[in-house]
Amino acid sequence: MSAKRALIVDDSRSARSFLTRILERYDLKVDGAASAEEAIDYLIRQRPDVIFLDHLMPGMDGFEALTAIKNDPRTATIPVMMYTSQEGELYLSQARALGAMGVLPKQTRPADVSRALEQLRLLGERRPESEIVTVRVPSLRDVAEPPVPAEPPEVADKYVEALLQRPPPHIVPIGLSPEFRAQIELLLRDHGTELRRFVARSLAQQSGQIIKEVRSLLETSEEAPATVAAAVPASSPEPGVAATWLAAAAAVIAVLAGLLWYRASGPGGAPATAVSRTAPARVFGSAAPSRHAAKTPPGARTAATAVAAPLLVATVPFGDSPFSGARTDAVQTVLSRLIASGYRGNVEIRSYPGRFCLQGSGDTITLPPSELSYSKCDQIGNPVDNAGVAGRESVAFANMLSALQSRSRGAIQIELTTGAADEVTTPYPLVTAFLTTGEWNRAAAANNRVEVRARPAP
Repeated sequence: MSAKRALIVDDSRSARSFLTRILERYDLKVDGAASAEEAIDYLIRQRPDVIFLDHLMPGMDGFEALTAIKNDPRTATIPVMMYTSQEGELYLSQARALGAMGVLPKQTRPADVSRALEQLRLLGERRPESEIVTVRVPSLRDVAEPPVPAEPPEVADKYVEALLQRPPPHIVPIGLSPEFRAQIELLLRDHGTELRRFVARSLAQQSGQIIKEVRSLLETSEEAPATVAAAVPASSPEPGVAATWLAAAAAVIAVLAGLLWYRASGPGGAPATAVSRTAPARVFGSAAPSRHAAKTPPGARTAATAVAAPLLVATVPFGDSPFSGARTDAVQTVLSRLIASGYRGNVEIRSYPGRFCLQGSGDTITLPPSELSYSKCDQIGNPVDNAGVAGRESVAFANMLSALQSRSRGAIQIELTTGAADEVTTPYPLVTAFLTTGEWNRAAAANNRVEVRARPAP
C-alpha cells in the first residue's frame, strides 16, 4: 500500500517544518510550497491526498488559492485544510463556504493534527515514541545522593550541615540534535522579525499622531494676533519656543521609527510586512488581468499615489460593498467627464477597508455603542475583508463600467483593486485605557473609502 501524501502551502519555512515533523509521525509523505502559485504548479504534476493551506501569503492569498483549487475539476476533490493563525466562527464559516474541510491553527498540537487526519480518513499508525527524537531533561534524582540515615536528631543535624557544605553536583549540559537546533533557530528568527515589525508599526503610528498635533499647534501659534505677542513681557519665552521643542521631540521619535522600519525592511528597502498586501486587480479593456497591484511594495504604492491626487474620494458606510450604492453614480460622473475630455490612459478604482471595532461573531457582527470602552471589542476588522475584488462589486456597478468602457472605445483602461488597511487618510487613535469604540470607529469610517485615480498614457 503506497504512503499517503500531503502538501503544505505556507510562506513560512518554520511553519512548514513544524507541521511536516508532526505529519511524518503518521507515515505521510510531505511536500512543501512557499506560495499559492507554486502550489498550483505542483498540482499540475502531483495529486496529494490532502492540502494544508495558509491564508496570508504574498501574491495570491489562501482563499483565492482555495477557490482556484475547487474550481478546477482535476483538483476539486482534494480535501483542503486551512493551516493559519486566523480564527473565529466567521473565518471558519467563510473557509467552509469556499470548500475547506476545516481550520487547523498555527499553534497546533499533535492531538489536533490527529483529529484532522481522522476527519480526513488519512490517520495511519503513529510511529513509536522510540523513533521520535526527544530531549531528556535530567531530574534531581539522576544525581547520586546518599540516603538520609534514620539517626537521632543530633546526628541527623550534623549530617544535614555537612551535606549543605558540599559543592553543588556537576550537571552535564544536554546537547541538542542539529535538526532540533535548526528548528529552534528558525522559530526564534521568525518571532524576532514579527516583533521588530510590530514595534516599527507602533512607533510609526505614535510619531504620526505627535507630528499631527505639533502641526496643529504651530498653525495655531502662527494665526495668533500680533497684540497677544506685544502683551507678552520681555522676560517671557517666545510663543514658538514650546512648539519648537515639541517639533524636535517629534522629529527624534520619527527618526527612531524610521530606523526600526529600515531594520524590519527586506533587501530592497520595502517593509517585509504582510499587512499591506494588495489583492489582484480586475482590469477592464485589457487582454490579461494585471498583477502589478499584487507585486508593488507598499512604499512604492504610497509614492505613486502622492504624485497624482485622487479624482474622487468616497466614504463607504459600514457593511456596504465598496463598489456599489452611491459610489456607482459618483464614479460614473468622474469617468464620463474623462471620456468627454478625450482622456486616454488608465483609471484605477481602489477600495480601502476601514478597521472597525466589532462585537459578536459569525452572522451577528455589529458595531458596539460609541460610549463603550475600546477594550470591549471582540475583534478589529471589516466584514468585507475576505470578499475579494469581485465580491465587493454590485451588478449595477459592473454594468456601469462595461457601458463606459464601450463608450471610450478602448481609450480608457479601468482597474478595480483593493488597497491595504494601513494606507489611511485619518490616523487611528492611540490605544489607551480611556479610548472609546466611538472614537476608534470614527477613524475607521473615514478610512473605509473608495478612491479614483487617473494615470494618463505616455
